Amino acid sequence: MDNLSREILEVDVLFVGAGPASLAGSIHLNRLLRSEGIDASIAIIEKASEVGAHSLSGAVIDPKTLIELFPETNIEDFPFEFPVNKEYMYYLSKGMKFSVPFIPKPMSHHGCFITSIGKITRWMGEICEKEGIDIFSGFPGSELLYNDSGNTVIGVRTVDRGIDKSGNKKSDFEAGVDIHAKATLLGEGSRGNLTKILIDKFNLMKDKNPQNWAIGVKELWQLPEEKLTPGFVAHTLGFPLGHSLFGGGWIYTMKNNILDLGVVIGLDYKNPGIDPHHELQLLKTHPWIKKLLEGAEILAYGSKSLPEGGLYSIPKLYVDGAMLIGDSAGFLNGQRLKGIHLAMKSGMLAAESLQEAFNKNDFSEKSLSTYEEKFKKSWAYE
Repeated sequence: MDNLSREILEVDVLFVGAGPASLAGSIHLNRLLRSEGIDASIAIIEKASEVGAHSLSGAVIDPKTLIELFPETNIEDFPFEFPVNKEYMYYLSKGMKFSVPFIPKPMSHHGCFITSIGKITRWMGEICEKEGIDIFSGFPGSELLYNDSGNTVIGVRTVDRGIDKSGNKKSDFEAGVDIHAKATLLGEGSRGNLTKILIDKFNLMKDKNPQNWAIGVKELWQLPEEKLTPGFVAHTLGFPLGHSLFGGGWIYTMKNNILDLGVVIGLDYKNPGIDPHHELQLLKTHPWIKKLLEGAEILAYGSKSLPEGGLYSIPKLYVDGAMLIGDSAGFLNGQRLKGIHLAMKSGMLAAESLQEAFNKNDFSEKSLSTYEEKFKKSWAYE
């Protein structure tokens, strides 16, 4: 039993995680409520030291949701790197590459843009702050808060600070804050701690397919000169993963001669010795990749888990007082290799459901269930 004296912060809506889903959802909700003259406080907590710090750079994004969210913004004013101009799919053997003559339509990236997710989230974070949405960076959520009966989410407790590795309080101990909200939206990425707790407590995966997971490992390289044309996108099959591992590699070009290089591997591999990071290092031994990286300098690296189960692995999206958005809910289309636009759309759909909840002053499961109805009527579901 927690008997610490904790500060309580009251807000109307709390988003957990300052990723694309939460940022889009909070902006859309703020504008919807403002248009109806509803004065509501909206807050976002983010575990990283700043917005975008945990958003690994480099992706190809479908601009559809951003155009919907910011209809007043011209496409060239979004912080994209390049439009996709050259697109290839290669089969790699250990020493050669073979161009696949036909790219399946779902995997075609024309009309999409190479972008830095870090830049996109920082840009959206600045818009949030201009519009009066509070962002608290450096505040991870440690546990969900419930009402006395335990069946309604009423907010989130932030992590205690000043704890040693044995769990004992140090001299600089500071108790976390209890943030109370009428509605809490979990957009903390795939396999988020609070999301797992919520899904287990309310059995949100009942009658759903199990989620399938993959991991993406990525490096950013500073090239000494332009070696690929701006807007170049390539995806690879074969080496080094072979035919028994689900996944493949990718290469994107960004501004200032920066190259994105990475692999995605499904986590259903049978060989326990498989190391996704090692597979990326093997990819760099391919003669084509090796030549691209001659004289280059590595800038950053990282990894991210991906929910690739698809439509039938999306959990129930709502309970009393809480909703799931973005990767936390599995909004990723593995066939298109796309999830960012779906994550943002999920945040916007949740916001539209919350607008109705504010009008009724009802944040119960029944009221928030319109979120799933809106999803099934949207282009995202199709």
